[in-house]
Amino acid sequence: MREMAAKRLGGLSHISEVALAALRAALRDEDEWVRLAAARALMRHGSYSEALEELLALTKHPRVRVRIGALQALGEDGQPTSEVVGALLAALGDEDVSVRANAARSLGLLKVFSPEVVQALAMALCTDEDVVKMHAAEALGDIGIAADEVVEALVAALESPTWWVREQAAKALGKVKARAKKAIETRSDEAVWVVVNAAWALYVLGKEKEAKKVFRRLLQHDDHLVREEVLEKISLLLHWQDPDLVDILTEALKDESHFVVETAQRILRGGF
Repeated sequence: MREMAAKRLGGLSHISEVALAALRAALRDEDEWVRLAAARALMRHGSYSEALEELLALTKHPRVRVRIGALQALGEDGQPTSEVVGALLAALGDEDVSVRANAARSLGLLKVFSPEVVQALAMALCTDEDVVKMHAAEALGDIGIAADEVVEALVAALESPTWWVREQAAKALGKVKARAKKAIETRSDEAVWVVVNAAWALYVLGKEKEAKKVFRRLLQHDDHLVREEVLEKISLLLHWQDPDLVDILTEALKDESHFVVETAQRILRGGF
C-alpha cells in the first residue's frame, strides 16, 4: 500500500508540499521497496539530493531485485554525476548477472562520455553472459564513442551465437559507422568469420554499397567454407530485393568448389 502510494505520487506531474513531506518521511520507512519508490518519486519532483542518497545506498542492498530497482532509477531519472557513475561502475562488478546487465543499461541511458566507462563497457562485452553483452553493446551505441577498442569489441560481438547480442552490436556499430567500416575492412584473416557477420550488419544498417564490396572480396577467400557462409548471409538479405545480391549469387555459380556452387543454387532456387 505505501509503496503503491509513493509510485502514484511519482507518476503525477505536480504534487503538493504535504505530499513531498510524506515522500521524504517514506525514505525512512522500514520497507526497502517503499524507500525505493519514494526516492524515485522525489527525484522526479525535484528533491534530487535527498533521493540520491537513498538510491546509492540501495544499490548495495542484499536483495538483488532491490539493487536492480535502484540502478534502473539512477539510469532513468538520475544525472551523470561522479557519485552516480561510480555506483554504476561498481555494480558492473556485482556477483549477480542481472545487476551487471542493468548497470550497463543505466550507463547507456545516462550517456556518460568517460574513458573509464567506455573501457568498462567494452570489457563487459567480453563476458560470458549474453544479457550483459547485449546491454553493454546497447550502452556503447547510446554513448556513441567510436574509440578503437569499442569498435573492435562490437565487431567481435557480431560473432556471438546469440541473435539479440548480434542485433545490439549491429545497432551500436550503426551509430559509429565510419570507424566501424574501417575496422571491418581491415580485419585480418584470423577474424574472417567476424568480417562476414560485420558485412551483413553493414548492409542491414544502410551501408549496402560497402557491404556488397566486402561480400565480393570475401568470395575470393581461399577457404570454401568462408565463401559458403557469405552466401548464407546474403540469403538472409534477399527480402530486400536487391538485384546486386542476386548478381553476386549468380557469379558464385562459377566457383571452383562444388559446395559453393550447390549453396548458390539452393539459395537462388528459393528466390525472394
